[in-house]
Amino acid sequence: MSAGAIGYAAVDGPVLVIGTGLIGTSIALALSRAGVDVALEDADASALQEAVYRGAGSVLTDHEPSIVIVHSLSCLLNINRRITITSTMIGDVYLFRL
Repeated sequence: MSAGAIGYAAVDGPVLVIGTGLIGTSIALALSRAGVDVALEDADASALQEAVYRGAGSVLTDHEPSIVIVHSLSCLLNINRRITITSTMIGDVYLFRL
């Protein structure tokens, strides 16, 4: 697939990536490198700080994200945030709109 075949959609507001293990951090790094404002959240403080250190995004603040990305629904069990599932699953990556 050529680079021109990939489409890009505008994102209104930051994207929240929940889970900063290998998959979540990789997704966040790709988004950050594409110029997307990425917020990160993880129950494991050391994994979260490692992802921030690597440039994957910043720690989630009170700023409400427009899209939430979760690579595993089990990540949702470990956070203190109410998320309504209103969007789509792509493979093993789940996308939510708040």
